[in-house]
Amino acid sequence: MLSTLLTTVVAVIRLLLVLLVTLYCTLRHLLAMAIFGKDGRATARRASHWGRWLCRVSGLKVERRGEPAPEGEAGVLYVANHRSYADIPALLTQTSAAFLAKAEVARWPVLGFAARVGNTVFVDREDRESRHGARARLGEALDSGLSVMVFPEGTSTAGPSFLPFRPGVFFLAAKLGRPVQPVAISYRHKEDAWVGSMTFVGHFLRRFGRWSMPVVVSFGPPLRGDDGIVLRGEAEAWIADELGRLRRSAAEGGEQ
Repeated sequence: MLSTLLTTVVAVIRLLLVLLVTLYCTLRHLLAMAIFGKDGRATARRASHWGRWLCRVSGLKVERRGEPAPEGEAGVLYVANHRSYADIPALLTQTSAAFLAKAEVARWPVLGFAARVGNTVFVDREDRESRHGARARLGEALDSGLSVMVFPEGTSTAGPSFLPFRPGVFFLAAKLGRPVQPVAISYRHKEDAWVGSMTFVGHFLRRFGRWSMPVVVSFGPPLRGDDGIVLRGEAEAWIADELGRLRRSAAEGGEQ
């Protein structure tokens, strides 16, 4: 019982730190925009700084495999499988990119406000007009030289596999001639996934009271082509293969 109480206290402290760091970084970003004006790449760099701090205070330990696109390379579309809200700070530590997020995130206290004043593009996936509008804004971001990060499953899944990718962003990349870089995300424990009807606070208190939460972020080779369906298939295949390699590696190392 003492152990359970201790982990809950640790998780509560970490949640408060996450909120405080988010408030600080958001206010710093608003001040920078007021002084220097709005700049997508500068906003993305500040978001990466925020992500690094979130990982530090929450105990999220990111191991990177492979290399993301070099900083400054124009308009890369990153596509990743989706396990949890923790994917976002983990990815922010490795990339400077705008994110596509579900519309509900914009209404989250503190975190939602931070996302709204950043480069986040929001979408209601059940609304066709919202999907078209979001793709148009992603296209504008890519055309401006900003990379974007998308979870094409449309929701988080527990794994070990993932849902079929929705094709819209792959058609966009093919149309614009932008490279697609697949990203595989894998947590050590299946319970780290945030899925179904779990609340954010409930999941955070259960999972972030441990000493650390390890996550592997693997970057695949950039993919190019003028056929969105082919690009989607290649991205899905690479991520599926990489997740399989990570599972085998964990099993050989005696991890769960």
